Amino acid sequence: IEGLFSSPPPPSPGPLAVVPLSRSVRPLDGSIRPVVLPRKGPVSVTLMTVLYSVAIGLYVVGGIITALGQLEQSFELTVVGLVLLIPSVVCLIWFMVLHLKAVHRLWSYIPDGYRRTTPGKAIGFLFIPTFNFYWIFQAYWGLAKDYNQWRQADPTAPKLKEGLFLTQCILTACAIVPFVNLVAMIPTIVLAYPVFRQVG
Repeated sequence: IEGLFSSPPPPSPGPLAVVPLSRSVRPLDGSIRPVVLPRKGPVSVTLMTVLYSVAIGLYVVGGIITALGQLEQSFELTVVGLVLLIPSVVCLIWFMVLHLKAVHRLWSYIPDGYRRTTPGKAIGFLFIPTFNFYWIFQAYWGLAKDYNQWRQADPTAPKLKEGLFLTQCILTACAIVPFVNLVAMIPTIVLAYPVFRQVG
């Protein structure tokens, strides 16, 4: 009689299977949603590289010419230097727009259960004065960590270089330290290339 009313034992779980990320995953919140694998845009990466290089080049040349104009008290040299700074700022703004859009897009690929913040907050909080020196670690280093954690189930998936992102964040934060920022400026510029190529 006891056997007639007792429920059958639950089936034994089989071996754990790795769900391919190209189909769907189950985030920590329990929901299942499709995964859209990120696709890099070579045109955007090339354009960002050109814009960043032109912006830095014009800024350096314009700054040197402006300084020489001030030392020699030459109005013409000062004007030429300031004129070169205008396209430098335009290229830098254009680059930042493309770069932040790429970072926002990469955050949006990570499911809610794996990311520490939303794509909007990741970008928006970077514009908060003083706080952004802390938030840059969350927006960039945190992006690399959360993205790699999400993709760790797929050993063939490309990973972001967490050490590279952390180093760039530290160098950027050094901008608020007098004299140290002068030393950190060159490696910051150099490391910016592999960073935005990863997120582009």
